[in-house]
Amino acid sequence: MKGLFLVIAVLLYSTFSTAQDLQEPAYPEFSEYKKWGYHLGLMTYEATKNVNPTGPYVLDHEAQNGFSVGFTKLLRAEYSVSYKIGIYYQSTPVYKTTLLLRNEDAFFQPQRRDLYRVSRFNFHVPLLIQFKKQLDTRLYFNIESGLMLALIQPGSADSLVLTPVTSLEDKRVVFGIRAENITQSWILPNLIISLGIYYMTEPALYQLNFIYQNSLIRYYEGKYVVDNLAVSERSESDTTLSGDYIGISFNIHLRKKNR
Repeated sequence: MKGLFLVIAVLLYSTFSTAQDLQEPAYPEFSEYKKWGYHLGLMTYEATKNVNPTGPYVLDHEAQNGFSVGFTKLLRAEYSVSYKIGIYYQSTPVYKTTLLLRNEDAFFQPQRRDLYRVSRFNFHVPLLIQFKKQLDTRLYFNIESGLMLALIQPGSADSLVLTPVTSLEDKRVVFGIRAENITQSWILPNLIISLGIYYMTEPALYQLNFIYQNSLIRYYEGKYVVDNLAVSERSESDTTLSGDYIGISFNIHLRKKNR
C-alpha cells in the first residue's frame, strides 16, 4: 500500500510538471546520447510466507536473490519529465526453503539440513515515468515510478523427498512442496518506485537507481506437507510468494556518433 501511495505522488507531480516542461527541453545535453541503453539489475525478493501452519515442522523460507539483463529506452530524455520502456530477462523465485528432520523421525543419523530451491527466468516490461533534476555539471537526480509487467506463464513446480524412516527398506515420501502460478493471464502487474542518479561522461550516460517493487498480484501460491515420519505428526501449511523485491538498477546509454 505504501508503494501505491508513492507511485500516485510521483505521477501527480509529474503531471503538474509536464505542462511547463513541454515548452522547451530542460536538459538538451541528454539528446546527445542514444535512446536505447543496456540494463543490468540485481534484486532480493521477499521470502515465501506460511499461511496457517500446523504441526511440529514449520518451514523457514529464505529470500532469493535475482538479476535482470536487457535493454531500456528513454523517451523525451532531454525533458525533466521523461518516459522509460524496455525489455528485461529476469530471474524470478518460485520457492527456497530448508528442511531438517529430527533424529527420531528418520533412519539415518544424524540428519542433515537440505535445501529446496526453484527459480525461473521470465521477460519483464517496464512502463515508467521519470522526473529528473540537475545537481551538478554532470550529475542529475532522478525518480521513476510506474508499472513493471512480469510475463510469467501459468504453471507449477514441486519437490518430493523419499527417505528411509524405520529401516533401509522402509522408504517413504516424507516431504513435499508445491508452488503454482494460478492466474489465467501471463501478465502480472507490479508497482515500481525508483530513485537514483545519472552521471554524464563523454563516452556514455550512466544511471544507478535503487528500486522497490510491490506486486499487485501474488506470483505463486502453494503448500508444503511433512508427513509419514517415525514419531512426529503431520505438518502442513499453505504458502504465498508476493513478488515484492528491493534492488538496484544500472543502465548505460552510449553517446551518439558524430555525423
